[in-house]
Amino acid sequence: MPLTEAYAVADHVAKASSYFFLVFLCLLLSLTGMLLNVLILQPLKRAKIVAKRIADDPTQNMGERVPSPKGRELAEFAQAFNSMADTLAKERALLDARVAERTRELAEANGKLQRLSERDGLTGLYNRRKFDLAYATAWDNALKQRQPLSIILLDVDDFKNYNDQYGHQAGDDCLRQVAEVLETTVRGPDALAARYGGEEFVVILPGLTGQAARTLAQEICRVVAGKGVCHAKTGAPSIVTISAGVAGQIPEAGETAEHMLEKADAVLYVAKASGKNCCILAD
Repeated sequence: MPLTEAYAVADHVAKASSYFFLVFLCLLLSLTGMLLNVLILQPLKRAKIVAKRIADDPTQNMGERVPSPKGRELAEFAQAFNSMADTLAKERALLDARVAERTRELAEANGKLQRLSERDGLTGLYNRRKFDLAYATAWDNALKQRQPLSIILLDVDDFKNYNDQYGHQAGDDCLRQVAEVLETTVRGPDALAARYGGEEFVVILPGLTGQAARTLAQEICRVVAGKGVCHAKTGAPSIVTISAGVAGQIPEAGETAEHMLEKADAVLYVAKASGKNCCILAD
């Protein structure tokens, strides 16, 4: 074979070999890329998606986990990731439980504080502050709804003499007994009994007429006297009694709740001046 032809054949073979080598190299690189995508990139992408979903909404997605891929290193990575997610889920559950417990305790504490702020420390009845708020609300509601509203003011007869005779401890016990009578006799979802101050008590009776309120006041006076608490420093009978002033009306525009309270207070003093242990209804 002539030398020229030999060189031509060699050159053709070299070019063909180079071409096939390049094709093979491209195929190898493509296959390697596909394998890298399937074995490494896709598992990492899935892990990234799961991590982002957990970060975006841990409440809904904390239970999601990364599937275990092929390959020891990536499988170990997935296992470590899932183990971390399990730990985070447990810590979150513990934190949620602690937050719920603290929230419950705070609600209970606030409830106790609310009750303490509304209650009289000695008798357990509502205090003057609560009465003022409730009375204003009851008046406004009665005015809007054109419904009757009544109020009873009560005062322990000769209480100063009782304190002087038996001491302040006995005086406190006496007030608590009167409060117990009010708690058992004053009923109704909107009715409210409160300690007005000192030995005075007050009852709000939404929806009751003055006549009905006087009947209730008479019952309260009867029950208190029926306890038979000895009171040597008062007139006959020698027991603890109370007097009551009652006022009731359907509120009208231009009238005030304070005016009805003043009417009840005025007839209370009339009752005490009339021999005590009685109740009077204001005109």
